[in-house]
Amino acid sequence: MEQPILKTQRCTLRPSTVDDAEWLLRLFNDEEVVAYIEGIKWFNTDIDAVNDFLKSMERNSARNIGFLWIIIFNESPIGFIMANDIEESPFLTFALMPEYRNKHLGTEVFVSVNDFISKTFAAPKTETENPIVKKILRHHSEILFINN
Repeated sequence: MEQPILKTQRCTLRPSTVDDAEWLLRLFNDEEVVAYIEGIKWFNTDIDAVNDFLKSMERNSARNIGFLWIIIFNESPIGFIMANDIEESPFLTFALMPEYRNKHLGTEVFVSVNDFISKTFAAPKTETENPIVKKILRHHSEILFINN
């Protein structure tokens, strides 16, 4: 399966490209991103490390074991959302540039990818220590409960 482009109310989620490496390096070095996405430390040393990460996610996408979407808002990349271990035990990870946090974009993006992965593969795990993601999950659960 080819990684799809997903749309939310305000964002487009597209597959990553090598052109994303430079701005991703800045995001990968944001202290909040490093604090909540432990594995990002392996890829935030330099542009070559980010390119290695992008290449590995491209291979994962080709094998349908992981997808990396770039979050586009007003025609600019503002973050990423990644789905890993899709066929066995999917989980989602995402980060936004600081100026786009607390605008409910994370909720929009998370819900869209969560729905796609759930319908196409299996329901993603929802364990996290990130208080922002916990709030999104709680809100998403309330919406699902109300709509069912």
